[in-house]
Amino acid sequence: MPTTLEHPLPSRVQALPLAAIEGATTEAGARRGWRFRRIEDGQVRASCFKRWPWYVETDVIFSGESDRTVLVTAKTMEKRDDGVERAYNRWVTNLDEDIQAKLAELSVRRN
Repeated sequence: MPTTLEHPLPSRVQALPLAAIEGATTEAGARRGWRFRRIEDGQVRASCFKRWPWYVETDVIFSGESDRTVLVTAKTMEKRDDGVERAYNRWVTNLDEDIQAKLAELSVRRN
């Protein structure tokens, strides 16, 4: 189970204010049912509850150079054999890919 995913920001996105990066992040995740709460400048907490009883929270932390997705909790998705439901990996990977696509789109629009 990946607990952290980190990517450099596209160079054109690095010049954007954190508020623009945060907006792109929340817009990207909202399409798949993620809800976001701002923790501080450069950090939002994303939560997803799609299928009872599964619930996941992850922090998305971004700076002018990179963005990082960090697991907060997936307690309800743990299996007895110390594994985690495959859905967790799928949910977080999809969120991460959606964020990367949205940031790439922002990069292209800055031309």
